[in-house]
Amino acid sequence: MKLLWRTWQQPASGMHAFRPQCAFVCVDLVEAEDVWLCEPHVHSDAFELVHVVRGTYSCRVNHTELQLSPEQTLIIRPTDVHEDTVRLPCKFLAVRFLLLGSQRYSRRFEIFAKAVSPADLVFSDTGPLLLPFHERVSTELQALTLLSAAFLDALTLTLFLELLGRLPTRMLSGDIGASAEHSFEARLLAVFQEHRESNLNVGAIAKQLGMSVSSLERACKRELNVSAARALMSFRMQEALELVRHTSTPIKEVSELLGFSNQNHFSSAFRKHFGRAPTHFRGDEAAPRLGEK
Repeated sequence: MKLLWRTWQQPASGMHAFRPQCAFVCVDLVEAEDVWLCEPHVHSDAFELVHVVRGTYSCRVNHTELQLSPEQTLIIRPTDVHEDTVRLPCKFLAVRFLLLGSQRYSRRFEIFAKAVSPADLVFSDTGPLLLPFHERVSTELQALTLLSAAFLDALTLTLFLELLGRLPTRMLSGDIGASAEHSFEARLLAVFQEHRESNLNVGAIAKQLGMSVSSLERACKRELNVSAARALMSFRMQEALELVRHTSTPIKEVSELLGFSNQNHFSSAFRKHFGRAPTHFRGDEAAPRLGEK
């Protein structure tokens, strides 16, 4: 047998593969007939894509004035300060989503290099990407099957990666290509992401990392200044916060998704970690649950 073509090959030894998990939040089609003003705001952990269908969309991102024409798309990052300043008729799409697990124990996982400005994240000729995306999302929201949530997440992640693929490598963060063997925190998070629905314990984590429990504890103390159990709980709680804050997934389902044995245990751990119950963080950005109007 002769191998003619290999469709996928793992990255070179020591390189960390960028495999984000996406959670679709919502998509809005906005018809601004006259003036569309929105006070400066931050979308917390959510990304937003703004795509102009007709007219001119104007805004400020981190005090940078931007004007987008039809067929252009802007990526607004978590922590960006965004202000809509539309004063002429305009029609645009706004897509909001999360990248789950993008928060490390010690800091946020960065997608873009520090020098990247809001103007760098304006893409042209994106109609062939955004308009079919909107049509497929609309169709899926009408159908509403058991697979709809997963399908919407996959569609949104594909769209985002298509946009990232248009950027020069220099505009992407070193976090994406960071060597896994030199990033204990990245390896630990990868284990959690892969087994997040399991009730992982320190022994299981150590086994996945090919370490003894004592070696794992020493590494956590050295790299993160906490115990292995505390690091795992922090990863789990950060992902729980993203789901609670930006989606309307029932607390019980969030609990099950993150491997907790029961909802009471989850709520108690959440309150201990953040000082408030999960329901406190249910805000205006929560997406309608599939099947709800």
